[in-house]
Formats: sequence, structure tokens, C-alpha cells
Amino acid sequence: MKEENNQIEQLEGMVQELNYLHQVSQRISEKKDIDVLLHEIMESCKEVTNAEASSLTNL
Repeated sequence: MKEENNQIEQLEGMVQELNYLHQVSQRISEKKDIDVLLHEIMESCKEVTNAEASSLTNL
């Protein structure tokens, strides 16, 4: 029973992550301005990785 609860918790976590990624992709697809788009991507990356900061290099 404990193993089943652990598996359920893992699946719930995965569903939350997929929902978040879906929301991010919807927000990104709505952006037309490249600066706004890049900002949105970097903010999402920070949130997903639990980072305090992020940077992007334009080559």
C-alpha cells in the first residue's frame, strides 16, 4: 500500500509538471515580440530549475 501511495504521488508530480509546461508553451506561443518571448522563456527556466537567476547569450 505504501508503494502504491508513493507511485501515486510521483504520478501527481509528473502531471503537475506537464500542466506547467503546457501553460508555459501556451504563454510562449502567444508572444510576438522577441524580447518579451525571451524574457518569458528565461523566467520559466528559472522557475523550473528553482534558480535565482538566469542569463541568455545572443550569438
